[in-house]
Amino acid sequence: MSLARLGQFGISKVAAGGGGGPTAYRYYRLNITANNGDINYIGSNTFALRESVGGADAVQGSGGLGTVKTFLGETYNAAKLFDNSNGTGWISVNPVAFPEWAQWDFGTGNEKVIVEYAVGAYPTSNATNGRSPNAWTFQGSNDLSAWTDLDSQTGQTGWTLAELRVFTL
Repeated sequence: MSLARLGQFGISKVAAGGGGGPTAYRYYRLNITANNGDINYIGSNTFALRESVGGADAVQGSGGLGTVKTFLGETYNAAKLFDNSNGTGWISVNPVAFPEWAQWDFGTGNEKVIVEYAVGAYPTSNATNGRSPNAWTFQGSNDLSAWTDLDSQTGQTGWTLAELRVFTL
């Protein structure tokens, strides 16, 4: 299928996969390289992965596993980032050391083609914009060592509490 034809389905970037179409990956990672100026923390209330534009979060009910590079105690761990709730979230340790990352493992034999992802604001009202992600690369992998860049964002400012931003690939 051509890239122009894929555009009809909201897919504007396609990772090289040898098969001419989008590549299915076992692992997806949000590799965050900056927040909006806070030196202490980075955090997010949601990291959702979607197999269709506007579709349901593929993480929910998948039986996979979410992990993060660092987290500030059990109240703000990886499970809180992937629970699909604006009332919870992940927060890094203090002081933040970039890059910070969050990733989802769909498990062996459960690779998925993700065409849209969502990132949420820092999960508490204390310094929401300053501690929310500003720049990142969204990546896919099947082996945790070779990562393919699927999307990059910079200049993500002006976050408000419980805000969710959606990015279509």
